[in-house]
Amino acid sequence: MPRLRYGQGCQLWAATMLALLVGAMCDEPFIDRLVPCNAPTQGGSLVTLIGNSFGADAKGLSIRVGGNMCTETVLVSQHKAICEVPPGLGDDHKVVLSALQGTSMISSASGPLAKFSYDAPTVQTVDPGNGPCVGGTQVTVQGSNFGVSQSNPHPEVTIGGRNCLQSVWESNSKIKCVVPPGLGIGNVVVFLQGLHSQSGFDTIYEYDGPKVSGLRPDHGPTAGGSHITLFGENFGPQNSHPTAVIGYTPCQSTSWTSDSSVACELPQGSGILHRVGITVIGSSSKPEGAPYFSYDAPVVTSARPANAPPTDSVTITMFGQNFGSSGLSELKAFVGATQCLQSKWVNPTSVECSTPAGTGNGLALTVMIGSSAPRRIKSGQGEASFGYDAPIVRTVSPTLSPTSGGLLMTIQGDNFGAGSPPFECSVGGTPCSSSRHESNTIARCGIPAGVGTHRIVVVTVDGQHSEASVEAVELNRYQAELDYEPPSVHSVIPSAGKPEGGSMVTVSGSNFGTDKEKVSMSIGQTQCRVLHVAETSISALAPAGEGRHPLHVVVGGQSDAGKNQVNYAFDGPSLTSVSPANGPTIGGTVSTIFGTNLGAPEAQISIRIDGIPCLSHAWVSETSITCTVPPGTGGSLSVTAEFDGTVQARSPPGHGFTYDAPRIESVDPSSGPLNGGDSVMILGRNFGMADSQPLLFIGNTKCASSRWVSDAEAVCQAPKASRNEVVPVRMSVDGLMSSDSVSYYYGTGSAPPGHSSSNGPQPTSAPAPELQPQIFSLAPDHAPPRGGQEVTIIGSNFEQGQPTQGPEASLGDEGCARTRFVSTTAIACLVPEGVGGGKEPIIRMPNGQVAAAGSGVRFSYDEPLVLSVRPSSGSLMGGEQVTISGRHFGSPEHHAEAFIGRTKCMASTWIDRSSISCLTPKGDGTQLPVQVSVGGQRGHTRSTRFSFVGRVIDSVSPDHAPAQGNTKIDLGIRTMVRGDFLVVSVGGQRCISSGFNSDTDIWCTVPAGVGKDLDINVVADEFTWRSFGSFSYNAPLVRDVSPSFGPAIGGIPVTVMGQNFGNADYDPTVKIGQSSCQSTFFQSDSSLLCMVPAGGGSSKSVSVEVGGQSGMLSNLFDFEVPTVVSVDPSTATAAGGVLITIHGDGFGAADTHPVAFVGPHKCDTTSWVSDHIVTCVVPTTMDTFHKIPVQVDVCNQSSIMASQNALFEYTDAEWQEPPGQGYRNAPQRPHGTFYLTVAYSLAAAFAVATVLIGKFIFAKSETRPSAPSLYTGYSMDHHRADGSADNPHSRQGLFSRIKSKVSGAVFGNRDGTSVDYSVIAAVEMDGDEDTLDSQELRQIV
Repeated sequence: MPRLRYGQGCQLWAATMLALLVGAMCDEPFIDRLVPCNAPTQGGSLVTLIGNSFGADAKGLSIRVGGNMCTETVLVSQHKAICEVPPGLGDDHKVVLSALQGTSMISSASGPLAKFSYDAPTVQTVDPGNGPCVGGTQVTVQGSNFGVSQSNPHPEVTIGGRNCLQSVWESNSKIKCVVPPGLGIGNVVVFLQGLHSQSGFDTIYEYDGPKVSGLRPDHGPTAGGSHITLFGENFGPQNSHPTAVIGYTPCQSTSWTSDSSVACELPQGSGILHRVGITVIGSSSKPEGAPYFSYDAPVVTSARPANAPPTDSVTITMFGQNFGSSGLSELKAFVGATQCLQSKWVNPTSVECSTPAGTGNGLALTVMIGSSAPRRIKSGQGEASFGYDAPIVRTVSPTLSPTSGGLLMTIQGDNFGAGSPPFECSVGGTPCSSSRHESNTIARCGIPAGVGTHRIVVVTVDGQHSEASVEAVELNRYQAELDYEPPSVHSVIPSAGKPEGGSMVTVSGSNFGTDKEKVSMSIGQTQCRVLHVAETSISALAPAGEGRHPLHVVVGGQSDAGKNQVNYAFDGPSLTSVSPANGPTIGGTVSTIFGTNLGAPEAQISIRIDGIPCLSHAWVSETSITCTVPPGTGGSLSVTAEFDGTVQARSPPGHGFTYDAPRIESVDPSSGPLNGGDSVMILGRNFGMADSQPLLFIGNTKCASSRWVSDAEAVCQAPKASRNEVVPVRMSVDGLMSSDSVSYYYGTGSAPPGHSSSNGPQPTSAPAPELQPQIFSLAPDHAPPRGGQEVTIIGSNFEQGQPTQGPEASLGDEGCARTRFVSTTAIACLVPEGVGGGKEPIIRMPNGQVAAAGSGVRFSYDEPLVLSVRPSSGSLMGGEQVTISGRHFGSPEHHAEAFIGRTKCMASTWIDRSSISCLTPKGDGTQLPVQVSVGGQRGHTRSTRFSFVGRVIDSVSPDHAPAQGNTKIDLGIRTMVRGDFLVVSVGGQRCISSGFNSDTDIWCTVPAGVGKDLDINVVADEFTWRSFGSFSYNAPLVRDVSPSFGPAIGGIPVTVMGQNFGNADYDPTVKIGQSSCQSTFFQSDSSLLCMVPAGGGSSKSVSVEVGGQSGMLSNLFDFEVPTVVSVDPSTATAAGGVLITIHGDGFGAADTHPVAFVGPHKCDTTSWVSDHIVTCVVPTTMDTFHKIPVQVDVCNQSSIMASQNALFEYTDAEWQEPPGQGYRNAPQRPHGTFYLTVAYSLAAAFAVATVLIGKFIFAKSETRPSAPSLYTGYSMDHHRADGSADNPHSRQGLFSRIKSKVSGAVFGNRDGTSVDYSVIAAVEMDGDEDTLDSQELRQIV
């Protein structure tokens, strides 16, 4: 009951007293009050009426509540009655009591407290308690006092103050309501007959929060300002002023369009894969399932300035777009692959870069934005490029060099860089023998061999060639030039020849070079024919002539004129023979030299044998001179005669003088033990002089040592033998070998019959002549790497050849520095500088025969020998410099490498031939041998050892684990000392946990990581134990990709699924086929995101490389089949040569090298323009084709035809191909154009009919499940004629999808939609789905 104010209470008391007074006076019934005065709406409650004059007859008593008769009435007394309340609704109902007084029914009056009210409705539950903002959801309101049917209730229900679209009463406790449109949370209130329910926690209805499911477009510029549309639901039935966000940044403005779409004005930003969200009246969309938005990658289009010095940093401004905003947490600019020293954001279209030191031209300028790998974006290469200033050469020193080169030239200039990029110097286009960078302004060049003057010196740094300095240009000269010394002629042999010419002459001198094409020689004004050129000699054929003339040589435009005057005479002296042509090695033989024009008695004559003057000589006549032969050795030695110091003659080949071969007459002792070692005296003659160094053999084995005593005596230390036998004793002097007439017996007791220790009269059989040259041995068979030592190659049937073309010897691949013919059984080789062993000696004879050695005859350079190492111990962590001393370490170009144990040192540096330095590697162990490897020879050491100092881990088990880590490994340590402090690290990362198993064993739970051959460190108190390269994480494993197909142009994200990718971004690399993804983003240990590169083909492998390990799975990815839509122009004559433009899709990128065909013929040239356009120069044909298809192959994947506009026609049948020309290798086909036309027409008609039938019978669509990737799938987009879109993830049925590929928009769909883009990923028929790869698609089409 409501409380009454004081005045109202007085008025009520007065009215009550008045009513009682009237009732008493009139004796009428009067109701004073009701107890209780309210009850539930369903009735049945008992209410007591209190008043006066209710009568005495209960039969005449009736009570009504609001006009409705009480169900039951009971008269208690004149002042009290009871009523069972009928069902009803509402409040303040009048209660009337009628009583029989006499014969009349008298109705009661009532006081103000005699009013009755039904209970107000109460809401207890609302089901469902939520629904979409557009309303229309039917909810059930449960509660009480909603009335009964007799009351004819008409309740009204409101949600958040808005009437339900429809309210239907079902019972006293249930009402159904159709929810009106709305937002947020609203109270559910039931209104009934002026009464309403109260609000409470259980009476709330919540409208669903907003949900974003799509957006278009999904990318935009970093400067913002463009508009994107968000699609979803529950954006509100009317403009509720929603706020859209990109990542965490609100849109500049958000415009409500409908409950399912809003427009967002893009804010400034950067990065990729930002979640898109929306907030409506405090309710925000959830990130799960929300689409991603990516800001466009930065693109650099120009730079100013576009070049800079290599070492001095300058500030350049990069211009472009999508450089983000000033609030970026990280912005990096790059010149080529090198990051700028400082990168500064200026505005969304410009960035400043402090250039790093570098070299090269045409370097890409890129900008990277982002603070972490998954969010960073790197610009693609735009049109802008940058170049460091080209090197400038100012001066060189020296400026003059012999033609053999070899001098070290200093080059001064600028912009030579810091020394790390490719660096090369050249002289006149010939690379220097060695190029060394000293600084940005100085370089060193080993001058190469060459000839001529004004040879320009060029420095090339990272592909950029030097230019002339400004000073040189202004002075009209180039200061960086080198002149080679002009040739100098010293002598010519012979100095005279026959008048008809053809005589071979040898010119000696210097600076002739080695290029015969750059050398010319003349006698007088007549040119000679040059046969061979070396630095110090020229072999040529003299021309015809008469008289005496100067001889001149021109090399590279430089002449010897004005220097030494050398003349050549026609009809000069010549030598023809020598008799006798042989004699003993002690000399004294008087031989007569025969010839022509041998001068007169008064001439000054000099006769030499192999360059040694005769002991005496005498002129006999113009045709003969006598010579007392000097001591010597050797065979086929040339005889030369010089007249008056200028004119010379030489004996012809094969007609010189030969010293007698050594002859062994006896040996003492003539026998010895098998183990050798006896000194054997060998007596005979022609053993030569003291410097002849005779070689002695017992059998085929060289004596352990040989000693020359005299021309008739030598001593040999007998070598070892393997069995009792008689073997010949032989001697080789200067290539001449003695006969086998004297023998030596190995063994004890009497010598077997036939053994002779002296050269007596017993008959001996001469060995059969060997026609094929052979090599038997080398003396010696080794030499130091510096070369310069002469080695004698011993064998048989060697040929001397001509003076200008003698035998050529080589040791392995290296030719001898000089080859000297000694005799038919010996050739001397001057060993070149080199390294290595097992080099086979080879002699190439002038007649083309090759003398090769047997498997046991090899030459080796002396192996490197290590004598000491300082220091001899170091930390097992390595990195300490040691100096290794020894012998035979070669030259710098031989790249000597040092080893400690089996591990190669770091940074081995050659010091000289006897020492190198290096940095010790990480390792363990003591007394490890130190070795040096040169040219593949791992040398030996004389007890030189190195020891690592430190404690080591003895065992690791297991030695591998998944990249996610959390694997327990055990480490065995024999010298372990327990301590209070224990730290274990694997690959530099601390273990998750570690502890002691025992005194010699600890355990460690490895952290997550990647890589192989990682080090393990254990620190216990102040001690450290290590193990190097003993642990590896499992290699990455590729399981699947999604989506598994993409466009040829690339650029779409693909999720690579597998394991062991790492738990953080370790800079993984994903490859599709052989091409690396444009970008690779780490997502998790089992997922990577790859921006697909441009490509083509099907069944491509996908590989992942991380931490130096890789994993691959084949047949995972297919590129879209290229499609040809139209050709313009579509006709040409059979002569071809017309440029046509081919439009379509899936042509890839420039580096995919598409190839176009017109019918069966390959285009003359195919040029890629874009993913949608290629151009083709029409090939020539001998046929006239009508409506032949144009095809584009991308990475061996052939295109399909999408419309009749992709057909081409040759129109000129009369053209004939030019005689003698092939038909461009085109396949041979029948020449009947009529039959070809009919065939192509029938094929086209069949394809169209198939498509039309399939279109009307089999076309269907089905919702495509979302791919498990951030990228929702490469699916079809269908659009109705009015512009509205179907489900973006729907796809067509088999024939409809094939029609989309073959016919495109020519046929369209039944419902008026057109197919904008299509990728066929599956075949659907009768609910079954089977994969359809590109090969099957081609077969169907």
